[in-house]
Amino acid sequence: MFRMKPLKMMKPWEQAQGFVERLGLTAKTLGLGFGVKFNNTLIVENQRNFFPDTEKVMYLSGTPLHVLGINLVKQFREIFGDQFPISFSAGIDKTNFADTVALGLTPITVCSDLLKVGGYSRSSAYYKELNSRMDELGVSDIESYILKAYGNAEQALENIGFWGLEMFPDRVFRWQILVEKKLLNGGELRKVAGNEIYSRWMSETKLLNTKTYVDEVTTNARYGIEQNSKPPRKVGTMLELFDCLTCDKCIPVCPNDANFALKIPPGETEILEFGTNNSGWAVTAGKP
Repeated sequence: MFRMKPLKMMKPWEQAQGFVERLGLTAKTLGLGFGVKFNNTLIVENQRNFFPDTEKVMYLSGTPLHVLGINLVKQFREIFGDQFPISFSAGIDKTNFADTVALGLTPITVCSDLLKVGGYSRSSAYYKELNSRMDELGVSDIESYILKAYGNAEQALENIGFWGLEMFPDRVFRWQILVEKKLLNGGELRKVAGNEIYSRWMSETKLLNTKTYVDEVTTNARYGIEQNSKPPRKVGTMLELFDCLTCDKCIPVCPNDANFALKIPPGETEILEFGTNNSGWAVTAGKP
């Protein structure tokens, strides 16, 4: 369990809503774009013994934050619809990456999962899962995937009143033919409906997909406390300066090669031992 920590930097929802409205209008007036980001971390009260008592807050990230972040996306879209693009980063991994792509969130960013064994190489599994789901649905582009991922495309058409658009009888007829033949391909349907109607359809599908996914993920046991209470494995000892477990975890995780391995041939090497004394650092010759 955790408790949210009210801080001066944390704004009430109504105030944040006002920020978005004003910034969105300003951006539109200037011919610029505006979007939001949910949500790298959540500030909570420090109630563990890992940090010293002087630290009053800590930051929640990773898997438990995913459900909270997705519910925040739903709350935001209930007010603003698909008016503003949403970037998302909360507990993304290979299991839920494709789920969030189907909500029309972009860009989707990852941190916590890439700090685990394998580092950046773990990201290939995200796209493997996404490609697998797209293949199952018979689609080859993201828009078509959004339309078919949760089965909400036809309901979205009804919600925007497309079937009642009598001013486009030829378009409706051709659309019905495509749907009956299961040709729900984004590119084809955009040509039939036109950009304006197609954009409304996509936006409504994203909203319905968000509601569907929130219902699914909120009760999913993989995000519950039972499956997220086990702490990471530890070696049980305190490492001294320059000690290394030679576990080869830090090298693949680091994206800019700040950590690296240097292979040297067998032989004798001069050893210098660094230590501290009253004057500061001292260097002494060690045994080769």
